[in-house]
Parts: sequence; C-alpha cells; structure tokens
Amino acid sequence: MKLHYFKLITPFRGLPKNFEIDFTRPASIDPVEPICLVGLNGSGKSNLMQALAQIFYYLCCINHPRARHYPAVTQDQRFILQYELLVTPANILAAESDSMLRKPTLRLIRIRREVEGQPPILEYKYDPAPYEEWKTLPVSLIDIILPRYIIGYSSGQNELLSNPFVQMDFLYYQNMRETLKGELRQDINRMFFMDYQINAMALIVNYINRGVEGLSEVTGVTDLPRGAVDTLDATLGIDDIRSFSITMNLKVRVERSMEEIDAWVQKTRSEGVASLSADFFQRYVELPSDMLGFVQNLIKVSTTLQDVVEQTPTGRRIRLLMYFRMDGEMRRAFQDTFRGTVRDVFQSFYFLNLLNINLYGDAMQENVLNSRYKVSINGFLPKYSTEEKVFHIDDIKLKKKGVEIDYKNLSDGEHQFMHVAGTLMLLDEPGTLFLLDEPETHFNPEWRSLFIKTLNEIASRDRSPQGQLKDNKEIIMTTHSPFILSDCRKDSIFIFRRGKDGKVGFDQPKFNTYGASADLLLQEIFSKSSSISRMTEQKIDDLKEKPVTSEEEVQAIRRGAAELGDSVEKFMLLAKLNKASAALNKASATLNKASAKLNKKSKKPKKD
Repeated sequence: MKLHYFKLITPFRGLPKNFEIDFTRPASIDPVEPICLVGLNGSGKSNLMQALAQIFYYLCCINHPRARHYPAVTQDQRFILQYELLVTPANILAAESDSMLRKPTLRLIRIRREVEGQPPILEYKYDPAPYEEWKTLPVSLIDIILPRYIIGYSSGQNELLSNPFVQMDFLYYQNMRETLKGELRQDINRMFFMDYQINAMALIVNYINRGVEGLSEVTGVTDLPRGAVDTLDATLGIDDIRSFSITMNLKVRVERSMEEIDAWVQKTRSEGVASLSADFFQRYVELPSDMLGFVQNLIKVSTTLQDVVEQTPTGRRIRLLMYFRMDGEMRRAFQDTFRGTVRDVFQSFYFLNLLNINLYGDAMQENVLNSRYKVSINGFLPKYSTEEKVFHIDDIKLKKKGVEIDYKNLSDGEHQFMHVAGTLMLLDEPGTLFLLDEPETHFNPEWRSLFIKTLNEIASRDRSPQGQLKDNKEIIMTTHSPFILSDCRKDSIFIFRRGKDGKVGFDQPKFNTYGASADLLLQEIFSKSSSISRMTEQKIDDLKEKPVTSEEEVQAIRRGAAELGDSVEKFMLLAKLNKASAALNKASATLNKASAKLNKKSKKPKKD
C-alpha cells in the first residue's frame, strides 16, 4: 500500500478546506522509508493522520447495515484519496486474470466523494499514465480495494487518533454478537489501535514459535522468521518469553441462584469445562462457537487451570485462570493445537479482547458510535480492573540477559520499541497502512538513530526478486527526531506550519536530508539554530553581554563559561573572549610602547 494523493474538500479540525498533499516519490532502495510529518506542536501534522483514519473508518462502514445512521457515514466529509495496492488472492477482482498473482501487479485506486450526501466513486487502473482510463467499481465491492489493515499507534495521552479505531471495535463487537449461533467470519478487524493489551498479545504470538525447528513442515504452522525476532532481541536484550497468564470472567447474572452456581461449578470440576462451556458462554458471555473452541484449546494446552468463584456486590462471578509456562513442550502444544499462522492466534486473542466491550451498557456503546470526536473516546470510557474484565492477559515474564523480569517493569522506551517493531513483525502483509503518532517519544538518542534501520531489518526478511512489491506497505509517522529524518529522503518529509491566520500549510526540505547531520536538520526543519537548551543558551547570551574592558573582566567571564559543558555556542563565546583578550593585550602593548616612548622623551636632556 502506497499513498499517492490526498485532498480534503471539506475542512477537518485544523486542516482547511481544499487542503491537498501529493505523496508520490521516487522508489526507495530500502524496504521501509516512512512518510515523516514534522513541525512544531500544534502545527497540524497529527490532524492529517486523524483525517486519514476517519476517512478509512467511513469507507469501512459504508456497507455495514448498523453503521449507516452513525455520524461516520452521515456527516458531510468530502475528499479525494489515491493510493496503490498489490493485487493478492484476497483482493483480486473477478475480471482480473490469475496471471496478476504470478507476476506481481499494482492496482492504482482513486476514491472520490465530491458531492454532499452522495456515496463515493470508486475507480481503479493499472498504469499510472494519464492516457489509461479509470474503471469504476460499485460501492458494494469497496472491501476489495481497501488496505488490508489500517493500524494506529500514539504515544500521547490526550490523542484523538484512536477514536475511529475504538468505534470500529465497538461496531465489530456488535457484529460479533449477531453471529453467535453461527461461525464468526474469520477475518481480523481491518482497523485496530495498538493499546497495551493488544501489544501484549502481539508480544506473545511473536515469541510463541521460537526455538522449535521443523514445525512448519510437520504441522503447517507458518513461523515468524527467526531473524525478525532476533532483530528485536538484539536491540532490547530480550532472550525469550518465559510465562504469561490469561484470566476470563464468565460473568453470571444476578438472577442466578446460589444453588445453580454451586451446581455448575461442581459439574464442571467433575466433567470438564468443555462439556458445559458452550451453553454457559452463549447464555452469559456472548461468544461465537469457533471462539469457544479456541478457549477450549487454550484450556487444553495451559500448564495449570484454576476456576475461582468470587462473591461480588452484584452476585457471584466465576473466573478461569490459565497459566502458561513457555518452553519447548509448550511451544509444540501451541503449534500442534492451533494449526495455521501466528496471526491466527493473534486474531483469536483479538476477538476475545473485544468481549471486554460487553462491560459497557447499550447506551454507552451507542454514545461511542455516535461520537463526533470532540474529545478522546478512551478518555470518557469507564476503566475496569483486571478482575472485572471478561478477558485479560497478564503476568507476562520475560528472560532478559539471562534474568527473569516482569514485562510491566520494562522502561517506557522498551515498551514503545516492542509495540512498534512487534506490530510491524506480526502484521507485515502487503497492503497495510501504519499511522504512527510520535512512535519514538520514549527512545534514547541511540535507539532513535537505530529506528529506521531496525524497521528495515525487520522488513528485509524477504528480499526475493519480488521483495520490493511484497513490502507494499505504507508507514506515516509524526516525529520530532532529527535522527529519524536523517534516514529519510527529502521527498518523504513534510514540514507542517500554522500561519498567523491559523491555517495549516506545509512544504518540503530544499536540501538533501538523507545522511544530514542532526544539527543541520534541527536548524533547517525545526528552526532550532542553537544546539543547546534555552536556559544555557540564555546564560551564554548573558555572558556575551558583559563588558570586556579589562583582563579581569575577561577572566570573570571565562570562569562563568567553565561551569558549562562543551558546545558550539560555548566555543563561540570563548573565541570571542580570546579575540577580546588579544585586543586588550594589543592595546596594552601599544599603550606600554607609547608610555615608554614618552618616558624616553621626558628623560632626554634639554638643549641650552
């Protein structure tokens, strides 16, 4: 998936009407070169990603019968969006030849919604040349031309990027409830946001298939390439995952009598959970039958299983506690039991995590789906404890440099690196769009300088002759890091600025950014002419303003400068002092010479 062009006909937050941006750029020799949106805080760069997320949410909802009355579909939002997608078995059209699969083919897509109240016009062609005519598609086939995944991530607390992703989850959950008595459509939600719980799932499935040789041939399980996980390990020093637990609350309605609960508990202990789970889940925790099978398989492979009955203010609650100790046998059990790919396991975890929406009442769910994004949805949703959630992964233990540690005890930077890199490892299918809002905020300078290199090492797992097309994914990210920009060409960098009239605009660098120094990028792109902080810069400025009419004053300024570490600004101050000191010495020497000359004249005898 590669973005080509985007135009907002109607305004969106800080972006004015008729805002347009051309993303086309020369092909990169690197598998990953993100589109970088930079600028001062409040410049509007995040608004662009929010607009893209909102529009893709709208496009995903067009054919959804439940979504047609929600603001995402009914509000007046007009735009033109153009991008390319690789033709795959999942999106090939009936009129397209299978040869397009044998020889990788890019499909150019244009989606236009230019008339208020009208559905979008869907168009496609294969040759970007202007003389090839666009072909139209009915709106009913829009799923075929949408990106495989749209994945969001933000390091901010008050972000709005997650809103359409949260709404998509709630809509998907409602769809899941409607399919209870049938098989759930085995497809992951097209849009999802990487929060803490989703990241924990990605971490587990990324490590499940490590260390067991030859299982792909025996079981048909598709393993993550070892090099991808090793790249992550080399940066973070993580050797492996040691264990984790899964908690499921099988909530019981208040109307149930104590005798019924006790009888159910006794029967499950004697006959096993599998024999009664289907009836229990369908009545109290809405779960499709295929997801019930996944839960039963989790119970089957778990190291230990415990059922706990707790008394709560609203009645009794039954909890399943599953513990998994990850070793060679556990990995074999996972792969023998869950045949498919690691993404299938992630997908099933993801569905189970959606069950937590069950905790919100119907009115709250409608409020979420009717939100118009004035505030962060995650900010007003009630927060539930681990004990209250229907599904929760917890107690993740990692092996780091030979020592067992708690996943929660990793630093913010380590968590962030795992979240971003782990997502790229897991969801690396062609046609994926990543929207990453400041993914490097918690990184140290060394990790920031390694970030693009690490992403390329992960993406370079398959560099076959068709590898560049297989890497058909797009990453758009906001950043304030000159180290990241130093690994990007100027065609991939967009500098956002907000004018005095409040309107958002952008331009692109006029110089070669690829390999440029951090100092140059700070000065030219972030308008930071100084290499030091404002406070120390002010101190140097104050020292520069002091008078230098004597050597004593020069030495006093030198003592003040000695308190500061080395910097270009300090060296410039010292150079100025050296020049002033030399001038004072020269003036002093000239004065001494003149004084000596006068003294000599005064001692010369006068003629009679």
